[in-house]
Amino acid sequence: MNIFENDHEVLQIGSLTFENQYDSVIIVGDVQIGHDDDGRKKAQALYEFAKNLLESMDKPKQDLPPMQAQGLVSNPFDD
Repeated sequence: MNIFENDHEVLQIGSLTFENQYDSVIIVGDVQIGHDDDGRKKAQALYEFAKNLLESMDKPKQDLPPMQAQGLVSNPFDD
């Protein structure tokens, strides 16, 4: 995941979802980490995400990408 570099990437670990945004990361859900191989894989994935998140926070904050010009849209509720 390219943290803070786009607004479309999602990472899922168990039922825990990390939604990437340009200025934040939204974390929703839960994850159960058992004392087994599957739990170790989940813990490793969480560790890698946290490490990447901290590294991304040490980089200078990027400006949001420029908005593309939009055409005028008529209001469908106007009579």
